[in-house]
Order: sequence, then structure tokens, then C-alpha cells
Amino acid sequence: MVGSLGQQKVLALVDSGGEHTLAAPFLSRTIGVDPDPNRELSLGIGGGSQLVRFTDVMLRISPPGAAADEFEEWQAEVGFFNKWTPPWSVILGQVGFFDHFTVSMSRYSQALAVEPFNEFDERFKIQIRESEERRPRFKP
Repeated sequence: MVGSLGQQKVLALVDSGGEHTLAAPFLSRTIGVDPDPNRELSLGIGGGSQLVRFTDVMLRISPPGAAADEFEEWQAEVGFFNKWTPPWSVILGQVGFFDHFTVSMSRYSQALAVEPFNEFDERFKIQIRESEERRPRFKP
């Protein structure tokens, strides 16, 4: 199921150490998606454990000050919390964000650059093979 926030923007935290792309529960209601109870995980976050249910949604990202039609869009697996307190609405993690883009971060500039996925291979003239070992993400 795919939902939309229209032109509304939400604040996101880019988390290179986070495995998942996660979102506040109000966003699932706002975009009209029902997270799947069969795709449920208990995740350790913020010093505790929280239940997260996943579904596939369309995400968009655009640079600050971009025109309404200037964005990148992709489908991603997003986990929605049952409760949420942080000041940002979305955490962009490995699955759902970093697996779709090449991301360069600069502490000095306090900025990041999001580029097409194949940019890493083009820049360094190598192709990294993805791991063949995968563990199941959800309990059967």
C-alpha cells in the first residue's frame, strides 16, 4: 500500500548505524497505510524496546529550498512505532534509505550529500558484491 503526505515535509534523522527506516505512528495514519502485523519486530531504541510494524511506502527526499517538483522518490520498507517521542518523525536507516542511495556525510560541513546508488561504483571504479548471507527479518 502506498500513501502520500502531498507537499507536507517531515523532519528526518539520517542514521548510518540504524538497520531500519522507521517512522512515527501518526505518519501511518496520515498517509493511510496499515502496518502489517505479520511484519513485526521488537527493536531496541532509545534505551528501551519498542514494537515496530512494517509496510512498504513511497518516500520522497528533496534538498532544502527545492521546488515542489524537485525530488527523488522510491519505494521502501518502513517500520512504524506504536508510540513515539523524538523531535523528528522519521529515521532513515540502512534498509529503505542507504540501500537506495550513495550517502556522503561531512562533520565539518554539518551536511550530507545524497546521490544515485551507483555513484560509489562510478567514483571508485569498483563494484562491491552484496552479502549472500541473509537472516530472516520477520518470524514466520
